[in-house]
Amino acid sequence: MSTPYVPAAGTYTPISALVPAFPHLAYQVYFAENTSGAIAELNADIRRTLRATFRTAASPPPVDFLTSNTSYLGAWQNVSTVGLEMMPTIFPSSSIQILI
Repeated sequence: MSTPYVPAAGTYTPISALVPAFPHLAYQVYFAENTSGAIAELNADIRRTLRATFRTAASPPPVDFLTSNTSYLGAWQNVSTVGLEMMPTIFPSSSIQILI
C-alpha cells in the first residue's frame, strides 16, 4: 500500500516558533542548533542519558525535562540518582543490564 502525495497544508513553521506553545519541544531546538554539543552531552554519560530518557509512569522525569534549548539533561542536574525501573523491559537480557 502506498500513501498518496499530500501537499503542505500551509506555510512552514520552525520548531523554535512552536516552543512557547509546546515547551517540551525545546530539546529539539537544542539538538538542531547545537548538534555537536548535544552529542557530547549525551555521550558523556550514556548510562545516565538512557536512564533519564526511558521512564515509566511510576518514575516520571522532572517537570522541566525536555524544556531547555541549551541542555537535554539539564533538568536532572539536581537529581543524584536516576531510577532504572524501565530498563529491564527495554533490555531483557541480564547480560546487557549488567553493562548498563
